[in-house]
Amino acid sequence: MYRFEAVRREIGRLDGGAFQALGQHYAMLRFSLSSPVFFGMCPGTLKPVKGTPDAYYKDEKGGFVFVECGHVTTGLSQAAKKIREDIEKCLEVIDKSPTPLTVSKIICCYAYPRINPSTQAELTALDQDRVILVGPDEIARDICDQFFCLADEHLGLGYPNGNVLDFEKFIQLHREDAYAAPLDNEIVGRDDESNIIFSALESGQTIVIYGRSGCGKTRLALDAARHFCEQKNASFSIIRPGIQRTLYRELRKYYNAGRNCVVLVDDVNQLFDISELVDFCLLNRNVHLVCTVRNYALKRALESLKKLGGIVQIALEPMGESSIESILREGYSIRNQIFLDQIIKVAKGNLRLAVLAAKKAKGGFAEITNCKDLLGLCYGDAVDQWGDNCVLACEIAALLGPHATIDNKNLETIESALSIPHKDYLDACAELCAKEVMDMVHDYRAVSLDEQNLRDYFIYRCLVVDRKLSFEDLWLLEQGQIITAKAVNVLFRVFNDESLFDFTQKSVRSMWPKLSDRDKHLIIKTFNSLIETEALLFLRQRIQDLVPGAGDYSTVGPFWSASGDVISSNILKSLCVLLSGSNVRVAVDLIFEHLAIDSSPVDDFCTLFYYRMKPILKYGAVDYRIVETVLDRFESKVQSGISDAEKALLLLFSRSVMDDELSGVRYGEGNEVSFFHGALPFSEDVLNVRRRCMDCLGQVDSSIQQEVLLGYKPACVHSNDERLAIATYKIIDDRLDLRQATVLRKKVQVINLGRSMEHLGYRSHAVDHFVNSTWQHRFLSAALRRKLSINESGSDRINTLAAEASQDSINKLIDLLEIGLSSNTKNEWAIDEAVKILLEWLRENAPDIFEGAVHHYLQKGLAPKLIGFTIASCFFDEGNPRNGRETLLSVSCANRDMWANEYDGYCIALKDCIPDEEAIFESLKQRRAPLDPVYIWKADELSPGFFLTCVVSAMESSKNNTLNLSPLFPYSEDEEGMGAVRRSIEKDDGLQLIERAVLSSIDNDIHHPPKATIGLLLERDPEYLRVIVPALLKSVKKEYWADWIVDIIWSGLFSLEDIKTLVNMLRNQTESANWYVTRSFLGELFGGAEDHGILHEALSLIIELKKNFPNDSLIDGLRDKLSRSARVELAVRLGRNEASWDQIRPLASDLRSYESWSGSYMSVLNRRREVARMIQEHLNAEGIRNYDLDFMDLYQSFDEVAEQTEIKDFIDPYL
Repeated sequence: MYRFEAVRREIGRLDGGAFQALGQHYAMLRFSLSSPVFFGMCPGTLKPVKGTPDAYYKDEKGGFVFVECGHVTTGLSQAAKKIREDIEKCLEVIDKSPTPLTVSKIICCYAYPRINPSTQAELTALDQDRVILVGPDEIARDICDQFFCLADEHLGLGYPNGNVLDFEKFIQLHREDAYAAPLDNEIVGRDDESNIIFSALESGQTIVIYGRSGCGKTRLALDAARHFCEQKNASFSIIRPGIQRTLYRELRKYYNAGRNCVVLVDDVNQLFDISELVDFCLLNRNVHLVCTVRNYALKRALESLKKLGGIVQIALEPMGESSIESILREGYSIRNQIFLDQIIKVAKGNLRLAVLAAKKAKGGFAEITNCKDLLGLCYGDAVDQWGDNCVLACEIAALLGPHATIDNKNLETIESALSIPHKDYLDACAELCAKEVMDMVHDYRAVSLDEQNLRDYFIYRCLVVDRKLSFEDLWLLEQGQIITAKAVNVLFRVFNDESLFDFTQKSVRSMWPKLSDRDKHLIIKTFNSLIETEALLFLRQRIQDLVPGAGDYSTVGPFWSASGDVISSNILKSLCVLLSGSNVRVAVDLIFEHLAIDSSPVDDFCTLFYYRMKPILKYGAVDYRIVETVLDRFESKVQSGISDAEKALLLLFSRSVMDDELSGVRYGEGNEVSFFHGALPFSEDVLNVRRRCMDCLGQVDSSIQQEVLLGYKPACVHSNDERLAIATYKIIDDRLDLRQATVLRKKVQVINLGRSMEHLGYRSHAVDHFVNSTWQHRFLSAALRRKLSINESGSDRINTLAAEASQDSINKLIDLLEIGLSSNTKNEWAIDEAVKILLEWLRENAPDIFEGAVHHYLQKGLAPKLIGFTIASCFFDEGNPRNGRETLLSVSCANRDMWANEYDGYCIALKDCIPDEEAIFESLKQRRAPLDPVYIWKADELSPGFFLTCVVSAMESSKNNTLNLSPLFPYSEDEEGMGAVRRSIEKDDGLQLIERAVLSSIDNDIHHPPKATIGLLLERDPEYLRVIVPALLKSVKKEYWADWIVDIIWSGLFSLEDIKTLVNMLRNQTESANWYVTRSFLGELFGGAEDHGILHEALSLIIELKKNFPNDSLIDGLRDKLSRSARVELAVRLGRNEASWDQIRPLASDLRSYESWSGSYMSVLNRRREVARMIQEHLNAEGIRNYDLDFMDLYQSFDEVAEQTEIKDFIDPYL
């Protein structure tokens, strides 16, 4: 460090020209000025010349800053006069300029040391807003604090050989690094991060900026910190890591206690003794840190800095392509879009590489024709200086990706192949980490080549340029197929050219004869088109070797659907890969040959023809070669004779061809997978294959053709392009045979098709004629459009339609309903609702037709659906409801139990009478379809005791477990249902009967135990708790009842003695197969006590009861359910009672029987460590220290798991 007196003395010795040079340089640094013009200095000398101002600069807003340097060292009046004249001349230049000048500052650096305050005030008053006076003392102080380079360059004092650098020196050293990109270019796209840093510095917080190498951490930190220092008049400097000397002493000399200081620590993890820096900052709160660190070292850095508190972490993502392009355009004048795209493609968000490429090329890009040239330009010179072992280490890391360096067979194999000893490999990795080329964790237990573009470069260099390893070497590694596939993906994505294709093809062909069948299938997946001929010959032979077999395709119809796009057969999977190659026809022929010899993989063939024979997106266009080739084969088969399997697959293929949606998967860099989904673009190609396909299918089976045509659903909603849908409607319209639409389902399809056509503005005369050809069709059309209603909005339509209806037309409509839709609940509900509206209209306006329609409906044996009450009302006899019931059942030909229940429900709900109680009871006894419980509850209001009799009847039926009693008992607080239960339990033996019935219902329904009913029973009979809980544990999944039964138990109904009795009773199940569920329930039971404000009582009960449970099983069951505070308190109570560590450990380790988390497992470990720390602190606070050694052992186990987790996260962050 410099002594102030020495600096001040050297300034005083400067002559006029030297002082002017110092002042101009100082002003540029102090006020962050750019674009200097030294107007008052003879070029190439230190000789002043006349001119105003002495120098001028651009400020950050694009205006000017004037600088004057006065070297008058004797006499206050002479010095003041010189300064005044300089200021006035500057103001005159501004005033007399022919064009307006924007000057934000007039800085006057003066050499006279003793200007008094009144003179200063007088001079600055000449232009209060712009004039800034800077004397020699202030210059000297700033040189000592932050501008060391001025002492070196202008005063001859040399640069201090220490850890602390000023901005200028840091930038200079950075420029000298061949691998580093400049740090003085404009920063783009980081406004949000800069604002966060500024705010954090204002509040005195420590900032840690982390991210991958090359993403711009240092550049952002420099820019934001300097901006803050300028605004707040704080000093700014940088600490460089790597110099192993006492930092604390240097810091104490450098930073004074008065002025705020911002210190940038670049790569803080590499600082030799960061603790000295932390201790200094704790004692000097005017010093604020901005640190950068790469991802892999973030945790260690945060741990080292944690004493400072209030650390603001800023994650810096790779820079966006538009920001990089802006920097290249503005900072390096690159305008050629081809060159820009090339650099951006290779940089992959790495600003360092992008700028490095621009700097290396120096504006001449003629020699850069591809990514190989660009990467070579950026890295070639630097790599050549590294040494052989460093290059080998990079190549190994590039091929293996992030990998462990211990017990790694792949690493051992490659080290052996490349003749590099393991120790040398680790030493090279350490050297590369120091160069910021590699990352590592836990003392090089795992390493990674950080930059993806470097990985690309070294993969190419190792496999193609130097050919140190072959693809066969990679393939023979563990997970060789994955490693090889990634390498191939890199080579052809980044370096793709004809010579690479030839080289790779020869390499793979040399491997082929040595491979097993399994490996050959994997090779096809990895290299596909590179090994196409050999693969097709191999697959043909394997197909010809198949044992003949025939699959059953009889169930493959128009509505077939697969569980997923998965193919099991290796042969068919490989052929799917080859479909995207150049020999599509051969691959398709082999698929049909396989089908002819062995069609038994039915699901595989169905999946293949439905999902894998679609148009594919290739090179930005839709490729129909696969579809057209398959279609050629089917057309040929139709002429020569088509098998049943081929007919079924033609149907699925046709459905696929008529699908408007285009979807697929793109595999990107590393583990990146992109799923795309959209609409097929309009083209004549797609229309031609649709015409051909529908005609081919029509020749095979016209009824199936009609199903496919009617099933078409346009996907124009994805693209807003209706042309494909409209053109396809024309294809459909030309081929529709509406004579085949004889059943309800097909009629609905035609009507809905017409609606879709109409929506897109296409009118089909055939469909329009069909819809209007019969009264039934018009009715169905109105029903599906929701146009019918009794109210005003739909009354005109129903009046018109119903008035046109004859008995015959109504009966024909009912005949259509007999078969039904068999699918599509939405359409079915719309039609049922319309039929109900129609019948209600007829009842009021055409009773004769209504009566005929009702009898026809019943004679057809149709179910009540929505018109049950409407029909029941026809048969209701006010004087003798039972008679009406019997009449209805005599007319109905089928579904008699359903119609009986419908009539009973109608009478109970709307007529307040029960037509035949005994018949209802008998129905329950005979295990027929029971009456809806809602009507049973309502009937109990009309006839108290009815519900209880129903329960008894149902229990007689359920002796053989044939009738589910559960629906009889209300789950929620239904007023009518709970009223029926209450009335029943007031009767003699009613409580016992209901309790037994509820137990029986639990045995028959494992999902819906009647919550409200059980709650009421426990209110009336607390002893029932000992019966119902074991029954629930035995029969019902805990998630359906445990939460609410726990709420009931802790609601105040039961004493602690009652709960103790229940727990001790459940203890007896410890030897049963159901003990795990019981233990889990006990955890929920005691865990729920906290929600009810009685945690302390519950914990006391646990301490009392735990001795009754073998092997600490009670404590073990609690670990999943207690909150953190409850867990801590229980552990402390156990400690007070001198419990064994085995009892405390499950609570202290916070290990759950099951755990879920997102991201890294480290979040779980941190939670567990925090719980252990809290428990130990509470125990220690009470003077209990006999577990401290056990806690040390527990923390050590946490550290071991954390280390393993960090290595796993590092090796594969996607895990």
